Amino acid sequence: MTTIKSLLKNIQKNQENFAKSGQKLAEYILLHSDQVVSISISDLALKANVGEASVSRFCKQLGFNRFQDFKTALAIDVTQKEHGLEPNLSSFELSITDDVIDVASKLKNNLNTILNDTITPIKPNEIALIVDKISACRDICFFGIGSSGIAADYAYTKLMRIGLKAESLHNNHMMYIRASLLSHKDIAFFISHRGESEEIIKSISLAKKEGATTLALTHRPDSTLASIADHVLITGDDQTFIQGDSIGTMMSQLFMIDLLYTLLIQREPKKAQKVKLKTIQALK
Repeated sequence: MTTIKSLLKNIQKNQENFAKSGQKLAEYILLHSDQVVSISISDLALKANVGEASVSRFCKQLGFNRFQDFKTALAIDVTQKEHGLEPNLSSFELSITDDVIDVASKLKNNLNTILNDTITPIKPNEIALIVDKISACRDICFFGIGSSGIAADYAYTKLMRIGLKAESLHNNHMMYIRASLLSHKDIAFFISHRGESEEIIKSISLAKKEGATTLALTHRPDSTLASIADHVLITGDDQTFIQGDSIGTMMSQLFMIDLLYTLLIQREPKKAQKVKLKTIQALK
């Protein structure tokens, strides 16, 4: 059963896994939690534009046999606002009494947790195989939308400066065109936190059709992206309803990119140093 303390965060993290009616309910409850605690099941159904049966199913999915039990748990979450920020909607607990150093320390500890969660699922043999394929490929193209596009640019810059022929794409038209022009000699590297972006799914499907090796960097091993990719790298997670694309999510993506970059340098240190020095000279 969903614990009282984690109810809102559990709804947010599983929002995409609910049926269409459940997603409507989740969106309404997350936006209007303080109102939901005082309305009837019929009122909630009306406001979320779903049937009453859908509300009952939604509650049962979360471990509550009755709507009233769900509202009781939700009410406890809502009353926690009186003690500071909503702890179930932020990735770590904050208090209105925290000073700047307290908040900074909690943020640092949270980032450490995210990075630990990124390291834990690493499979050394799989990473070694990925490094082999990157070393041997003709081109490597990084695909990312939104904040994942920043990680794609970062990866492209890092690998280009040690001599790999790399690209970064985050315009959907250019993504589709480039993916359709790849071959079995190339790698298509897709970065997506949830692994469900329409542009990313279409691009990886096009790249796969052309025979390119496909890599996915995502938090969701059960995502559509992960199910299509030849190789999957998993990142830690602290995205919440309030925070959205957080620094923790980006840090975990950049960490995995840096891991691959470092292993590539480790494989051919003299070559990497020579190329890196050449690029440094070009910038003087």
